[in-house]
Amino acid sequence: MKKLLILFIVSLFCVQMSAQIDEYNQLMEKGEHYLSESEYIEAFVYFMKAKEKTILPSDDSTATAKLENCRFLISRQNIDLYHSREEAERLRKKADTALGIAQS
Repeated sequence: MKKLLILFIVSLFCVQMSAQIDEYNQLMEKGEHYLSESEYIEAFVYFMKAKEKTILPSDDSTATAKLENCRFLISRQNIDLYHSREEAERLRKKADTALGIAQS
């Protein structure tokens, strides 16, 4: 009876681990999809969820690397947005000046 109980507990543990590994893989795939679509914040969210589901140290390292990559890409995207806004403002002022001259 004791062996049967131990076997049951071990098999239950293995099923749980397998489910958690499958969930980790699905979350990583979704993160990769969003990363390839340049949806860095969504990718970051899925990589963070995957990191929470890691069992193996190598999976944790992979998820951490993906998170750091997303942080870098989000930061770069913010810098590009800032420069684009500055350029748009500069062009708007130039257009306003040209409009003022044309109306004079």
